[in-house]
Amino acid sequence: LFMFFQLLRMEPNAPGLRPGARQLAAVLLRKKLLTLWRVLDLQKQSELKAILLDLLGKEPGRPERLAIASLVVVVAKVELRDGHCGWP
Repeated sequence: LFMFFQLLRMEPNAPGLRPGARQLAAVLLRKKLLTLWRVLDLQKQSELKAILLDLLGKEPGRPERLAIASLVVVVAKVELRDGHCGWP
């Protein structure tokens, strides 16, 4: 889980980073996030939510930004379903 977040946080033009790798990381993270979210403690959840919103605001590439937005949607749905209102 955190490996995907680290990949998302890398600069888009980082050396050795293949085109589409960050978008793929976001897509794979979205698929795993729903099942792994409940295992995380509240502090980690808060950190990851802050990272996602930060990434969404700073991402220059449209495909990556859409993939990150999909992650935000998944987290928001889980938060609403669990009765935690007020995010994002």
